[in-house]
Amino acid sequence: MNGTGIINSIPALGILPEPEDYMQDGLLWCGKCKTARQVVIEVMGNRMVKACMCKCRSEAYDKGWAEFRAKQEVEEFRRMRAVAVSDPTYRGWTFEQDDGREPRMEKIRRYVENWDTAFERDIGLLLWGDVGTGKSFAAACIVNELTKRGVLSMMTSFRRIERELFGCTRKNALISDINRCKLLVIDDLGVERDSEYMNEVIFEIVDARYRANRPLIVTTNYDLDRLKNPKNVTESRIFDRVLEMTSPVKFTVRRRAEAHDRKLRDAAAVLA
Repeated sequence: MNGTGIINSIPALGILPEPEDYMQDGLLWCGKCKTARQVVIEVMGNRMVKACMCKCRSEAYDKGWAEFRAKQEVEEFRRMRAVAVSDPTYRGWTFEQDDGREPRMEKIRRYVENWDTAFERDIGLLLWGDVGTGKSFAAACIVNELTKRGVLSMMTSFRRIERELFGCTRKNALISDINRCKLLVIDDLGVERDSEYMNEVIFEIVDARYRANRPLIVTTNYDLDRLKNPKNVTESRIFDRVLEMTSPVKFTVRRRAEAHDRKLRDAAAVLA
């Protein structure tokens, strides 16, 4: 049988030959890259000819797959960026808006600058202090800056998670989505509704970060003494995990009260 006849019989083996392909040692070879498109294998003593990818087709497949994955990652990043900060108020907060009065913000900046090390070593932060001291501002600055750099991050609260879970049955899927982020920020720990169900959800989320060795940042109005002395076993499970995963940073400059005082003065001037 001539070479053309052999090549024309190839489709029965699951390969569609190209015009430039040729036969060598009884196997089909690619006419472009000069590598085999078939291979002989032995199964239980029987020799069989099977299709394989030549070099150029393998490279084209790898390139196509890489482009597909890159496109998926871009789409995933866009989707995650849209929900990176669940509270619209926080989405515009950046380090450029910091007035420099809170010295702890320097630590927050360094955390972002050393993010690769923080992620590799699973280093989180516990931002604590009185109401209105800028903890949420600092956390939002971290998330917004890392998101801008292409790091999948999310800032949410257990209150918001509770609302999203209300009336739905996708708790595990929601927790999985949350923990896909490289950085998770939980805002206002301690203000969520105290219920057995929510306490279990909180622990599952925190524990999932712990087991995955992924950083967690928590903001809270609780002081360290309150966190180190939980009221019950449920709190103990949650607080112990948080303290184990984070490094505490105390915020002291009262910003919200000052902003409120300015509004009162402005209102008084308008009404005078």
